[in-house]
Amino acid sequence: METTTFEARRIRRSFDHTVAAEPDKVFPLLCPVREYDWIPSWECQIVHSESGVAEQGCVFRTSFPQLGESIWTVSLHEPRLHRIAFVVVTPATHVETLEVEVDGCPGGSTLRWVRTYTGLNEAGNALLDHFTGAPLEARMQQVMKMLEHYCTTGEMVRPDRRTGGRVREVRP
Repeated sequence: METTTFEARRIRRSFDHTVAAEPDKVFPLLCPVREYDWIPSWECQIVHSESGVAEQGCVFRTSFPQLGESIWTVSLHEPRLHRIAFVVVTPATHVETLEVEVDGCPGGSTLRWVRTYTGLNEAGNALLDHFTGAPLEARMQQVMKMLEHYCTTGEMVRPDRRTGGRVREVRP
């Protein structure tokens, strides 16, 4: 094997959000199939799922312009504890782990999202700088607004044509 001086960078970020819905209502929405219900731009291809929804060992693919193809594996699925985790491999650049816990709180649920990114090469390390920080904060805020809107209204937020299809500002 060739010796290299590459040093993988790792960035870990956590986000806590409150949603006005009970954990039993929120947790099933953290699924590649159920995300079609509440995320307007969501697209995936299920590779393997015995139940047809999120489960331990479920594998699916996504492809987003800024990242390319990613392969997701559900690495932890504990519905009774409202915990799910994914390993996301984007072969060209990085690996991500995403852990989500949903806990009950007065008036609803608190979600804790923990995202850990590891660069696989110099391009991956550079992507971490661009993809985390303020851009990640903005994406997570938008995800939570979409989830809150769905939990409150039972409807998906509609993309705003005036913003090129991006979801407009949502007020929970």
